[in-house]
Amino acid sequence: MLIKAAELIRSVIRESDSAFRIGGDEFAVIMPDGDEVCAQAAKERIARAAADWSQANPGLPVSLAIGWQVAKDMIAVDALFKDADEAMYQDKQRIKKDSRGLGIIKD
Repeated sequence: MLIKAAELIRSVIRESDSAFRIGGDEFAVIMPDGDEVCAQAAKERIARAAADWSQANPGLPVSLAIGWQVAKDMIAVDALFKDADEAMYQDKQRIKKDSRGLGIIKD
C-alpha cells in the first residue's frame, strides 16, 4: 500500500516536487518555485487520485494525509518539513475517517 500511495502522489505532482513519507498514512510534499494556488491544486489532485483508487479498489482503500510547503527561498529543510507536517496535521484534524477508511470532512 505504501508503494501504491507513493505512485498516486508521484503521478500528480510536478517532477521538481518532492514527496516524503512522514509515518503511517502521513506524507509531506515540498514544492520549490510554487505558490499557494499550485500547492492547493496538487493537494486536490492527490486527494482525487486516492479517492479514485479507493473507489475502484474498495477492498484496498488508500488513506492519505498530506501536508505541503512551498519553498520560496533557501530555507532549512527541517523548517520546510516542520511547516509541511503542521499543514498535514491540520488537514488530518479536519477529516474524520469512517470505519472503511474513507475521509469524511468535518464541518
